[in-house]
Amino acid sequence: MRSKHSITRAQNVSSERPLRQFVTGKDKSAGRNSKGRITIFYRGGGEKRSQRTIDLKRNTSPVGVVERIEYDPNRTSRIAMVRWAEGAAVDRPKKFNSLQKKLHPTPKILPSISIKDQFSFSSIP
Repeated sequence: MRSKHSITRAQNVSSERPLRQFVTGKDKSAGRNSKGRITIFYRGGGEKRSQRTIDLKRNTSPVGVVERIEYDPNRTSRIAMVRWAEGAAVDRPKKFNSLQKKLHPTPKILPSISIKDQFSFSSIP
């Protein structure tokens, strides 16, 4: 292990597989231009990753409950699956939101609550 590097621990992260309705494939484009031709050699390979669909607009009900916290390989933060209070009126009541690392599972999200004084959920567009 290299010195002066930190390791993130997987506390409160769900060990279940992510829901398929929120996971899409991610194309690799390393070393290729807009035509798809290789312009820079020796780029590519690596672990196959999948992209999580995250709701950043939050145009649903402002009240919800965090069901579980998941690891996202494409981000440095964890993401939370939130069940919103609207219920059957919404096509997809479960949506992902990006989340800070130190949030514990099953908190209730209210429109004016701020978490650890970093940001408030009402300020997210």
